[in-house]
Amino acid sequence: MFLFIEDGHGIKPTLISIYRHAHNGDREFHTNFPHLLREYIQIKTWYTLSPYFAANGVLVGPWGGKGGVNPWIFIPSGRICEIRISTSGCVDSIRFTYIDHQGVQKHSERYGGDGGSAQTVTFIDDEHFIGITGTVGVYEGYTVITSLSFLTNKKNYGPYGTNKGTSFSLPITKDSFVGLTGNYGAYIDSFSVILQSSSVGNIFSTNMASNKIYVGPWGGKGGVKPWTFIPNGRISQICISASGCVDSIRFTYIDHQGVQKQSERYGGDGGSAHTLTLVDDEHFIGITGTVGVYERYTMITSLCFLTNRKNYGPYGTNQGTSFSLPVAMGSFGGFSGNYGAYMDSFSVILQSTSLENIFSSNTASNRIHVGPWGGNGGVKPWTFIPNGRIFQIRISTFGCVDSIRFTYIDHQGVQKHSERYGGDGGSVHTVTFVDDEHLIGITGTVGIYERYTVITSLSFLTNKKNYGPYGTNQGTSFSLPVAKGSFSGFGGNYGAYIDSFSVILQSSSLGKIFNTNIASNGIHVGPWGGNGGVKPWTFIPNGRISQIRINASGCVDSIRFTYIDHQGVQKQSKRYGGYGGSAHTVTFVDDEHFIGIIGTVGVYEGYTVIRSMSFLTNKNNYGPYGTNQGTSFSLPVAKGSFSGFSGNYGAYIDSLSVILQPSSFGNIFTSNMENNRIHVGPWGGNGGVKPWTFIPNGRISQIHISASGCVDSIRFTYIDHQGVQKHSERYGGDGGSAHMVTFVDDEHLIGITGNVGVYEGYTVIRSMSFHTNKKNYGPYGTNQGTSFSLPVAKGSFGGFSGNYGAYIDSFSVILQSSSFGSIITSNVESNRIHVGQWGGNGGVKPWTFIPNGRISQIRVSASGCVDSIRFTYIDNQGVQKYSERYGGDGGSAHIVTFVDDEHFIGITGTVGVYEGYTVIRSISFLTNKNNYGPYGTNQGTSFSLPVAKGSISGFSGNYGAYIDSLSVILQSSSFGNIFTTNMVTFVDDEHLIGITGTVGVYEGYTVIRSMSFLTNKKNYGPYGTNQGTSFSLPVAKGSFGGFSGNYGAYIDSFSVILQSSSFGSIITSNVESNIIHVGPWGGNGGVKPWTFIPNGRISQIRVSASGCVDSIRFTYIDNQGVQKYSERYGGDGGSAHIVTFVDDEQFIGITGTVGVYEGYTVIRSISFLTNKNNYGPYGTNQGTSFSLPVAKGSFSGFSGNYGAYIDSLSVILQSSSFGNIFTSNMESNGIHVGPWRGNAGLKP
Repeated sequence: MFLFIEDGHGIKPTLISIYRHAHNGDREFHTNFPHLLREYIQIKTWYTLSPYFAANGVLVGPWGGKGGVNPWIFIPSGRICEIRISTSGCVDSIRFTYIDHQGVQKHSERYGGDGGSAQTVTFIDDEHFIGITGTVGVYEGYTVITSLSFLTNKKNYGPYGTNKGTSFSLPITKDSFVGLTGNYGAYIDSFSVILQSSSVGNIFSTNMASNKIYVGPWGGKGGVKPWTFIPNGRISQICISASGCVDSIRFTYIDHQGVQKQSERYGGDGGSAHTLTLVDDEHFIGITGTVGVYERYTMITSLCFLTNRKNYGPYGTNQGTSFSLPVAMGSFGGFSGNYGAYMDSFSVILQSTSLENIFSSNTASNRIHVGPWGGNGGVKPWTFIPNGRIFQIRISTFGCVDSIRFTYIDHQGVQKHSERYGGDGGSVHTVTFVDDEHLIGITGTVGIYERYTVITSLSFLTNKKNYGPYGTNQGTSFSLPVAKGSFSGFGGNYGAYIDSFSVILQSSSLGKIFNTNIASNGIHVGPWGGNGGVKPWTFIPNGRISQIRINASGCVDSIRFTYIDHQGVQKQSKRYGGYGGSAHTVTFVDDEHFIGIIGTVGVYEGYTVIRSMSFLTNKNNYGPYGTNQGTSFSLPVAKGSFSGFSGNYGAYIDSLSVILQPSSFGNIFTSNMENNRIHVGPWGGNGGVKPWTFIPNGRISQIHISASGCVDSIRFTYIDHQGVQKHSERYGGDGGSAHMVTFVDDEHLIGITGNVGVYEGYTVIRSMSFHTNKKNYGPYGTNQGTSFSLPVAKGSFGGFSGNYGAYIDSFSVILQSSSFGSIITSNVESNRIHVGQWGGNGGVKPWTFIPNGRISQIRVSASGCVDSIRFTYIDNQGVQKYSERYGGDGGSAHIVTFVDDEHFIGITGTVGVYEGYTVIRSISFLTNKNNYGPYGTNQGTSFSLPVAKGSISGFSGNYGAYIDSLSVILQSSSFGNIFTTNMVTFVDDEHLIGITGTVGVYEGYTVIRSMSFLTNKKNYGPYGTNQGTSFSLPVAKGSFGGFSGNYGAYIDSFSVILQSSSFGSIITSNVESNIIHVGPWGGNGGVKPWTFIPNGRISQIRVSASGCVDSIRFTYIDNQGVQKYSERYGGDGGSAHIVTFVDDEQFIGITGTVGVYEGYTVIRSISFLTNKNNYGPYGTNQGTSFSLPVAKGSFSGFSGNYGAYIDSLSVILQSSSFGNIFTSNMESNGIHVGPWRGNAGLKP
């Protein structure tokens, strides 16, 4: 197909002329011709030799990314009869079948890759498009079309693909559809629709010019007044009024004579006014918005205007179905739609335009290791630089990447193999490359596997295909684009797994299409981001960066650098990016240098840009700046290797690269650990009549473990020091399936993990796993319950102990000192053992704290992790002393103060990845008096260590900017374990104003998981674990009467006893002697109080609801059998739902949610629970939940306040002669509200 461009002086074959240059010896131009063709195919005016696409066609789009080396255009010479679309996590390919004007069926080529599952859409003769919708998102590191749907006058087809990402939608009028176009590689990278003017037009359009097309409308079909605005000049100002939707819009423009003029106001007179002022060279690059229901009508709920300078909006309420329309420079023609009191519908008028975009590149040479990603483990470093072309990669994976091996063809054509880097586990995957295939990117994830930070997955992206992910695609993601010709090899460290991974790059003669100038020893790593941004930039400071000024909003808007040059003079770069966002200034001290750059890439305002950035230095972590959403990237930076930054920008930072130069550095740790034996634990329950201890006099060779729903029994085989095989007795019952674990001679334990939970009514060991230097065995049993984990240093294992009956009730690990110790433990005295470490292998500073006395205070600073810890202690002479601060200077401070007789009974916490490093995310301290914490962010892999009284000696670990790792130092103890209590003390004038809590399953029973007490002075709690279904009860002053419930080993159920109050509720007009209003839930709005107490039985409830509960009305049968109606309480909006009750049906509960709707706190949803059925939720089930159990016979009525919605709701209760089955005595005016509970508990 030939493509021609109209330049205003006639049609000329622009691309053909360009392509002839390529054949006339311009080799680099020839190489980049596909990229130039891609740019031209995105030109917004289309001319072809096809007689079915005239010169008034307009391309709407593109949606998607700017990747994909293959441009495509499909303009059928007839009627489309079939679309074959293949999809997986995105749209892989699309192919069309059409009937030409001679009635012959023809096929297009396949546009896209060869992956995905195929679906076929078949159209009948009189079927035509009325709309195309879809989503754009990141898949395998690329911004692509993730889903497509085709809407016709007959049916809606799709979505095909994964309906995730930023949505787009395009209404299509009959006869306006011409064809489709875009770019593809392995997937459909971008997608546009080609339209022409339609003789049918839009039902509201009065005049459609020959070269203008109305794209839309979005919105509803209401609005009695059609409008069109086509400025005869440049728009200088938009005045938009909005409230819960777009109320009106008005335009000011400068006509071609320079005179300022105004349009009329399109819409009603409501809403708050916002004025947008556009400067001379500002033009639209996109329009986005949402369509939703407001006041029962479908209309435009919000609008945003995107320009080359700034993003304006959203104006209105950003709720509903989103739409977006990219607008090419020069293609904007105007707006149109329909309005009444609000903006009911909205269209954008486009006209033809042309534009061009050319980039060039120049890079120079050297070799640099980019990375490593992963952990600091792995005793074996490796480097692979092939002397030729990689032909095959053999990768073995299970829960992570176990090993990798390469096959390559050397320069003499001989096939050769690398060694295997990694362990011998996992399933094998083989990737085979063809002759002209080369890497264009490496992606993967880093995470914790078997307590080690390792490479959990890898993917290899080539110019032909995407291979992977291989492994478990979990953890922190990384991605590295690789320019053609720049790949040199791989490196890293390994042990049983691939612990770390680097990519070795060299300069490429081709470079990246947007890189303008790279120094002779610098390599651009990246870019991350999109391919947008018309302005390339490079910043290589001639000295030391002293300050970064970064502006960010929903993405990174701009960046500017200050540096000190080699003469000591402070200089500034220009600002790279647009003018929006809030400013953040990062200031570096003299000896501060980068150790990493991390960030996220995602779609913002329809463009793939840098969403957030963080800068990691040897002193601190700065950021994230922007919105931390999208696909993450991370780049470790070795000391001395940083050179600068580069990328592309427009209104935002579209792409970012980091420029590196060679550097070398190392890492050294030492250790020394001495001797004694300590029982760590126990984990499990208090049952089991038989204690056991197993300390092998030699090497364990086998473990026999029997398990079913828990660990039934365990038995050990060992080789003693004389080489004789011996067996322990069997510890546990005779049930379960048998599993045998066999260890080889040089195999030793490096960790024990498992779960504790309830089985058959007993707290026991539910599962166990054994981790060695060779392999991971287990889990054996049922992997449910509370997890525990214990790292074991080489040589420190001494044996096991615990208690058993029919099952293994409890379990401890016996440790002794190890001559190897932990790699980062510096000096431990005799009689002490370091248990752990938990955390990562980072942190350049080892620390140990062993107080010479009693710890009196711990100061923990925490944010997204534990930043630092500092101890205060009273020494043996009674003098208060302080440790140094271990960790960085970030985070909020929390102070834990211990009384004289307080001692530790446990340490718990979580380990996870924060800012790209595996660190201690949270820590809690459990004592015989209280539980303190968690401090930090309670996310990641949990650890817990029960501590016997008197056994804790101190703490140790490693730190940098955060607490990277933590160990607990123990010494022998013979004391035991004491349970934790919390005491709440009220002052004289303090009274309850509310009770909240949660109900959930614990140890197999439904119990009260947590409780909080709210008073007029303070909120106490939550006490317990704040998980499960929440309940809340407001308590009026003077109405509290007491508590009741059931208990066994735990508090199984809980009720609040209320009595009538002389104060009552502010909206209660008449409270009888035995009637109490429970509540209100909701807000303080609503000008109309209401009370409904039926004189009989409620037979029907009519609830009208939309985004909240709009109104409620009751029908009841009075005591004479006559059906009567209440008034309607609330407004006239919402959809009606009718609940009908049968004769013997009664309430057993009322639940709902309270939240903000249209700026007011109201009842968002309500449900009615009866002895027959559950009705609801009616409304939008969002906000803070409430729930009220109602005993049989205690319901009396409802009350509250209303305006346009139900603002608040109370339930009116009276005492019941039935009561609660466990309630022994109910006073004459006391009512039990509740119970919230499970059904267990023998003791009321």
